[in-house]
Amino acid sequence: MASLAATLVNGYRTAHIANFDKNEQKRPVGGAFFAAQADSMSPYGFVTPELIAKARNAAGSTVSIPVITYDSTVTVGSTRPVTITDDENVSALQALTFVIYNGMFTMTPARHWNNEIDYQVDFNKKLEKMIYAMLSAFDSAVVTALDTNKNQVAPDLLGKYTFGSNILTVPALKEKTFYSDLEILMMSKDMNSEGAPLNVIGNPYVASQVKYLGAQGGGNYENLAYQFDGKRFYFTNNISNATGYNGTLYFMPQGSLGLVTRNEPDALMNSRTSDGKVWDIVTLPIINMPADSYYYEAAIDRNALDASTSHLTRAKVEYFSFTVEMAVLTNYNSALATVANPIIKAAIAES
Repeated sequence: MASLAATLVNGYRTAHIANFDKNEQKRPVGGAFFAAQADSMSPYGFVTPELIAKARNAAGSTVSIPVITYDSTVTVGSTRPVTITDDENVSALQALTFVIYNGMFTMTPARHWNNEIDYQVDFNKKLEKMIYAMLSAFDSAVVTALDTNKNQVAPDLLGKYTFGSNILTVPALKEKTFYSDLEILMMSKDMNSEGAPLNVIGNPYVASQVKYLGAQGGGNYENLAYQFDGKRFYFTNNISNATGYNGTLYFMPQGSLGLVTRNEPDALMNSRTSDGKVWDIVTLPIINMPADSYYYEAAIDRNALDASTSHLTRAKVEYFSFTVEMAVLTNYNSALATVANPIIKAAIAES
């Protein structure tokens, strides 16, 4: 019996639609990283062109920054002495700690022959998810640096707050006006003598609170928006709350953080080998970070990658590697236990 069943259309497929699967690989918020990146270019910051240049070329070497340590013995006399005594400074070297962050993937151009996911879509998605993973790792590294270097000396608590385990606790009843006190808390230990604007880096509860308070402006029964002047807010999902707290944040003068990178020599030299291996330096999109790139090609049996791919038994394969070697810095502090450090961690209590 004559039939068209063998050629019945089993389904319709479209070309890949970027916005349809955009929620599969989610971009991290990354506020702590972006705060450090902005601080690296701040006029209040310490990341100089010389530091950037020396770190960039320092493969195989230690990068150190000379510092002068805190002197607790300075005195002011009450007489005019005949003999002047010494008051020497003490110097030290602060070495930078670099960490390698590497992402890599491969591309097999022939896989896209008669495939509705074309080469560029596949490449973009692989690069994108690699950058998202790096952003999350960078953000976590900055949060770790903030927590490691948080202030350990209690500021003036203004009759409102408590300080324990190096954390400023904000009672729930005081949270509405807490942000108006940030400059005062800094001032109480001379922690922002330059008068730099402040950075606030907080978790989702802090973001919710700031959004609510910022909407309580002059036209409202209670004006709470005034307290956000002179502050820049960043948010991240990498700051967790301890039990009994709704929100957690760090606040500090702008310029308190810095990021510097180091490159491998072959990337700096843009090396090429006779068998096609290539090194270079590229700027990764989204995170705007310089990365050492490494690329080569080979002919490989890729038949096992997909079903019915006998045409890939000797396929060209492209290999991509991207490496960021980065140090996260905070302002030098010679003795955290006794020298007030202008990175204050605060937690907003549930009650």
